[in-house]
Amino acid sequence: MSTFTVNCLDSKAHFETVSFDNIEYNNVNDYSMTSIEELADNIKKNGLLHNIVLSKQKNGKYKILAGERRTRAIRLLHEQEPESWMTTEALVYEGLTERQEEIIMDSSNLQSRGNGGDEVQLRKATNRYIENMKAEYGLSDKQALKAATDMYSGSGNTIRVNQKIEENLSPEFTEELDSGNIAKGDAAIIADMKEEEQDALFADFQNADDDDEKEEVIKEAVKNKPQKQKPTKKRKKPPRKRTQKKTRSLLTQANFLLRKKQESIISINSKQPWKQ
Repeated sequence: MSTFTVNCLDSKAHFETVSFDNIEYNNVNDYSMTSIEELADNIKKNGLLHNIVLSKQKNGKYKILAGERRTRAIRLLHEQEPESWMTTEALVYEGLTERQEEIIMDSSNLQSRGNGGDEVQLRKATNRYIENMKAEYGLSDKQALKAATDMYSGSGNTIRVNQKIEENLSPEFTEELDSGNIAKGDAAIIADMKEEEQDALFADFQNADDDDEKEEVIKEAVKNKPQKQKPTKKRKKPPRKRTQKKTRSLLTQANFLLRKKQESIISINSKQPWKQ
């Protein structure tokens, strides 16, 4: 979970033993729940290695913010052994707003699913997290993007591409991307196009006779799209070596004073020959 998130909300959290009968699933969490049986076997052998994170509701129930797969796995174990797996030690937040709940939920998902998971859900979670961080804490676009990138366990470039696609890609092409009809890399390049360019390209895409021709339309458009050039930075002139010059000046002054002192001693000695 993001350090930024924890630091801001940790005063609302404590550990508590919670009955699984009082735990509710989170409707906002749209990640697919897979390999539940394998996870249940692992928990049975090794125990629950990571606490479930919950948000206590006004009705006394607990909404899952992190750990839905673990909850489903333990409920499966409880069905197999009714006398066991009835409670768990959970990290419980109280007094959260819906936005704060989403921030904690998305930060957990982005961190734990950095090396896999559904691309569509990851992209939506990325954008939702960034927008919620901006609204909750007054972060700029750049600051919120950095918060997401720092927290994400996968490549930071994935976060940046996901945000660009979510913000700039037309709804028509987004639907094609989510359906698997265009590649994510192509979608990222199309997202750099102006709105009218995307509309014209989508018309050509729709009018194509078959999938091969549609693929050729996208391939040709992506190939002809000029890459964004990064602004060239002006080479900075090397700073003047003032320190070295200053050092030389101090040495010169010290040598001058030393010579003056020596001359003064010689002069005194020459006037007092009995001390020689």
